Amino acid sequence: MRKTSVYLTTDEAEGLRDLAVREGRPQAQLIREGIRRVIADAGGRPRMFHSRGVGHYGGPKPSRWTSDELYDEVMAKRGFALSDLVVRPDDLAIVAIDVQPVFLDVMAGPTEPVLARLELLFGLASAFDLPVLATFEKPDSNGWLPPRLEPFFPAGGQRHVKQTFNCCAEPTILEAMEGLNRRQIAVAGAETDVCLLQSVLGLIAAGKQVFLLEDAVFSSETNVGPAIRRMEAAGAVPSTVKTLYYELRHSVAAPRPTDVFRQRTSGLTILEPESLPPIG
Repeated sequence: MRKTSVYLTTDEAEGLRDLAVREGRPQAQLIREGIRRVIADAGGRPRMFHSRGVGHYGGPKPSRWTSDELYDEVMAKRGFALSDLVVRPDDLAIVAIDVQPVFLDVMAGPTEPVLARLELLFGLASAFDLPVLATFEKPDSNGWLPPRLEPFFPAGGQRHVKQTFNCCAEPTILEAMEGLNRRQIAVAGAETDVCLLQSVLGLIAAGKQVFLLEDAVFSSETNVGPAIRRMEAAGAVPSTVKTLYYELRHSVAAPRPTDVFRQRTSGLTILEPESLPPIG
């Protein structure tokens, strides 16, 4: 696989997104399929592949695969090349689902480890100029961001009220998500087995590559394993806030994001990943 960039008009991008949602397939896979059809219509001969060694020593004749069949076999139909599984700051946005007092008050386990990681997550967004979109369910009764997190929420961050558990089922939120112009989405919030689960599935169906920050999600339910496994089986990439920190920083020669954040926010501080309180 070779990585390339394709510039689309607004209508083309919206049409591609809608088709990906309807068919439940990644946008990248649809683009490759379209390119192969154009080549075939122009009289190009598709490349064929076969397994080396198969058919020797009197065995059956080797099966031949098209490039598409070979790709699906190797990548398990994930729709992403291996190089795409690395976080890229210029293509990443942060989505926080329902980080509200009503859900924090009933969450299973201590709140401090999660709140400290959410502070760091919002700090990373400020340090790397990452777009942030936060959703809120019934904020009049459930509350907005906890007061502790308000100073860390980026000034340019978006806040959206939702009624549906899947945030992508809200047309205004889905439109805002597309307006971020970011394909990679790091997701945190609540509840792991309800709104966060359904929103992650919605984002994947919309063609986004989701990085699930498993140490920054929470729920009143103690058994969230099935929800986590379901999201990962659908294509969500397992991650943590610490992992995200170092993928974004990329090199020991780069400035510490915690230092950049402090300089940009007139003295606010966030913890280094190694100083975060342990989960559980």
